[in-house]
Amino acid sequence: AKRKRLMQSALEIAKECEAWDAAPHQIAEQAVALFQGHAVRPADLTNVEAEIFGSATAGGIYTRFAALDDLIAPMLPGQLIVVGARKKVGKTPMMMRIADDLARQGIGVGFISLELTPTEMEQRYLCSLADVSLHTIQARNWNVAEGTRIEKAWTERKDLPLQIRGAGRWTTARLRATATEMKRRHGIGCLIVDQLSWLDVAKSRDKFDRIGQAVGEVKALAQDLGIPIVLASQLNRGAEPESYMGPGSVRRPSSQHLYGADEIAQTADVVLLVHRPEKMLASIEPPRDAEVRGKALHPQWSVEMERWRGKAELIAVDRRSGPEGAREVGFTANRLWFHPLHSRQPEQEALEL
Repeated sequence: AKRKRLMQSALEIAKECEAWDAAPHQIAEQAVALFQGHAVRPADLTNVEAEIFGSATAGGIYTRFAALDDLIAPMLPGQLIVVGARKKVGKTPMMMRIADDLARQGIGVGFISLELTPTEMEQRYLCSLADVSLHTIQARNWNVAEGTRIEKAWTERKDLPLQIRGAGRWTTARLRATATEMKRRHGIGCLIVDQLSWLDVAKSRDKFDRIGQAVGEVKALAQDLGIPIVLASQLNRGAEPESYMGPGSVRRPSSQHLYGADEIAQTADVVLLVHRPEKMLASIEPPRDAEVRGKALHPQWSVEMERWRGKAELIAVDRRSGPEGAREVGFTANRLWFHPLHSRQPEQEALEL
């Protein structure tokens, strides 16, 4: 009888999570209320979840980065999550943050960079974890204190279940073979692919056909392996402002700014856009004497720059299950690290987790 009640309660919670009719904290409160009278131990809940979903993680995985989880979690087996951003805005740091958060929970992660070598990826990761600039790491020009932090970060990194593969000619067949091997040998629970435009598919098709084919094959891979896949994609130049003409010059990107937007929207379960107004504003700083309709532009630009300094915005669009919306987060550019707003320094957070 106890087992039956537990199963019924778990199913009710699962339906709430899938429908997202309530806020996450309300679902959590309901979960506590439902299970309170059953003397439930953590092992009981693990067994119930495994029976309902097929495995202890099949009900979905979370990064534990609250702002991010609000927009993309739970990441379910077979799902394709596309992360889009303008060039050099933070696609790779966001993918690395997701990988780090999952790996620190003991979830195996495969990270395949189609653009960077494994060495370049590891250097960027150490930059984020050790509070040492990327240039310092690449030049091997660190001082004693920085060297100590690098050594500590690398020791922690080696213990994480994170497999990194790097640049080269990546066809969809090679991607499938590598991911399948990672699943077999390392039991990965999530695959991260950075990025779509570097994935080599049939050259005889036009650009949008190739994108559609690539996205479809990555989605099929997620379903076949039974894990979520996070795929990075670049936004087209239509999302970039040409000059500063006053407040509103830098606009939020939309899913239509993705290369192959229609093909991605048809296949992806979630599209998450990374937006850094600070980066865009820095590229269109107006002259100090510039005016529009008699109003000086530079003071307005300065106010917007200050508003977005050290911040970014995550925007969920085209989400099949769950609410769409936006969350502000912090971003430390010289450490290539996203972090919660008003939190500890990201490098301290990474080292102490």
